[in-house]
Amino acid sequence: MPKLKQTSLVETTATTTSQSPACVLYIPKVISRDLSKRAFDYIDTAELNWYGPRSRTGVVKQKKSRASFGRHDFDPQVPDVFHEIGMRAVEAIQKIQGLHADDLKKFYTESILNNMILNLYDPGDSIAPHQDPPRQNPAVLGITFCENADTSRTMRFTKVDDKSKKYPIITHDGSVYLFWGDAYSHWKHESMGSKRQKGRVLSATFRAQRVV
Repeated sequence: MPKLKQTSLVETTATTTSQSPACVLYIPKVISRDLSKRAFDYIDTAELNWYGPRSRTGVVKQKKSRASFGRHDFDPQVPDVFHEIGMRAVEAIQKIQGLHADDLKKFYTESILNNMILNLYDPGDSIAPHQDPPRQNPAVLGITFCENADTSRTMRFTKVDDKSKKYPIITHDGSVYLFWGDAYSHWKHESMGSKRQKGRVLSATFRAQRVV
């Protein structure tokens, strides 16, 4: 499988190093401020069933700031505004794929948009390093929305078998990332908190269904 590195709409090449995961794609400025505001309007007005991430023992160690859509039979379907946003992300990936389009198509087909998790971060909030469970065509498509356009979040990858290898990605308002393959299977990922964050940040992530 081809190894793409962190990239952007402006600069679509980057160098793979031993300190960074293969199979990570980052695209800034995909989602407009208007759509970002619509995303926040939705979570502020909809009656969502927010819950806290659970540890392996089933204990909730964080505040209730996560909502699921389409993951279980009892979950609501992905709202129209987030499906629209997800399609914008898919289209952005397709535009810069070039020769890699056929190889990566299975990771970001429209069907992945039926399974979404929202995470809402106040300043200082974080999610600890973790790996997602096995999936068919494993990949994570993520989109960042910042209440204040001048702020951002940091997502960091850590190599599973060598914790000294870490690779951060700064995700700005309206940006899109996709990771799969090596980054999914051999690196942990985390969302790092910062008290310097201005306002709330919302993250929407789309994944294929888990392997049963």
